[in-house]
Amino acid sequence: MSARYRALYNVENSFEQRSQCLFLSFLLIIKYESLKYSVFINIFNRITILFVGILMQKGLSSFLICLRTIFCVGFLQAQVLVPSSCTPRPFDNTDFNLPATSNSTYQGNGLFRLTPNIGGQGGASWYRRRLDMRVNFRIAVELYLGANDVGADGIAFVLQNLDTGQGSTGGGLGYGGGTPISPSMAIEFDTWTNGGADPATGEDHIAFVTNGNTDTMPLAADITLVDNLENGNYHTVVISWNPDTQILGYDFTHSNGTVYSDTKSVNLIAMMGTPIAFWGFTASTGGFNNEQSVRFNDNSICVVDATFPVTVGNNYHTSTGLVSLTQDDTQYLCSLFSNNFYNTAYHNGENLEPTVGDYILYNNLYPPPQQLVQGTGTAYFKMFDYNKIVEVRKSDGEIIAVYNCP
Repeated sequence: MSARYRALYNVENSFEQRSQCLFLSFLLIIKYESLKYSVFINIFNRITILFVGILMQKGLSSFLICLRTIFCVGFLQAQVLVPSSCTPRPFDNTDFNLPATSNSTYQGNGLFRLTPNIGGQGGASWYRRRLDMRVNFRIAVELYLGANDVGADGIAFVLQNLDTGQGSTGGGLGYGGGTPISPSMAIEFDTWTNGGADPATGEDHIAFVTNGNTDTMPLAADITLVDNLENGNYHTVVISWNPDTQILGYDFTHSNGTVYSDTKSVNLIAMMGTPIAFWGFTASTGGFNNEQSVRFNDNSICVVDATFPVTVGNNYHTSTGLVSLTQDDTQYLCSLFSNNFYNTAYHNGENLEPTVGDYILYNNLYPPPQQLVQGTGTAYFKMFDYNKIVEVRKSDGEIIAVYNCP
């Protein structure tokens, strides 16, 4: 996880300390304004020096906390929750969910076999965390669509906002047909002609398809005819999104070296009804079949995870190592945190409520590049909305345990 997205937390500061710091910040702002009127300069110099002296008497940590707060006041408007662009991340197969009803398996070395070479199969590999469509993304993978030129049915890249359990069999390529995924936006790599829903010439093709509507012919402008995809080789595709221009596109390099590219102007956020979406690859077979796979590497995924707000206490307690809390420990920690002092932080994951495996990504009270929890061990925060204690690993912000308050 990059430093840009590491957890940002409060140090063990009290309401009193924050009030003192804000007062000093206010003095400094007034002093800045007083430069226009020289008669006030000496007065505010004396008050400011006196107040700094009081803080220094309280200890170096209080003074440093205060300096950080002054920094925050000065740059509050610079806080940005949504980064301007994505950053490539290493591949980790545990980041993907294979639905229980699918026939997909992870084969190792970045390879998901979406369907075996058997009829009536359906497969999917969904990234567990939603991406943020307000930011550009790029996904580059290799596709294997089988070695049987009269096989079926194909693979699709799909954006959707339902869940990571979606998928089906048959001519819908795992995302359409009788149980279409809707709302959704797909780029399909279709290897079978299904009546009036596919080009009459029968060639393999790539097409943009909305809402899993595979029973209707896509617009002519959304279809690209391609050379045989079921040639027993891998083909490379790079899928990209530009939120500024609202352009979804792909560059598909056939194993024979031919490059096919196309774009579609589409308001994905309006289509989904939200700026966040799950993404993944689906595939299916029916009466005819092929083995179909997607392969990732450490440069495949460039996305920004969507974030969800969570209300946490301003104070936290720490341990030097991983500790499994007893019921008495949990009750004690729950009693320490006051509902009057809280803050909004942000986490990634599939759901609104943080869970084990999610990361605390951002703390709204403090802007980057402050990393407010550092070193080894864990920190314990109270989540007021859920009346739970969350245990967070300091080094990277991963949630490693959640405990219910009595």
